[in-house]
Amino acid sequence: MLERIMGEKPKLGVVAEIEFSIKPKKEGTFVADYMNKMTSIVDDLALIDHPLSDTEITAHILNGHVDEFKELTAAIHVRDSPITFEDLYDKLTDEELI
Repeated sequence: MLERIMGEKPKLGVVAEIEFSIKPKKEGTFVADYMNKMTSIVDDLALIDHPLSDTEITAHILNGHVDEFKELTAAIHVRDSPITFEDLYDKLTDEELI
């Protein structure tokens, strides 16, 4: 299915479209569910030879949570070194509990 979706589109545009379709709703999806969906998409893209870098993955995950985690998103963007997926997951789940 992703190969059909990918077609001639750049990979980031496709991820943005998919990301919008699974964007968490205030009353619905929790961070863990969202992160699992994004991980699945990233894995599928890698399988069809369209891998995303860690920085791209982080950007897409944060884009899905702009309103809910403004302060955390800002802090991650100003870091000197990229955040790992595991650290991002931990920080988002911690922030969700607050």
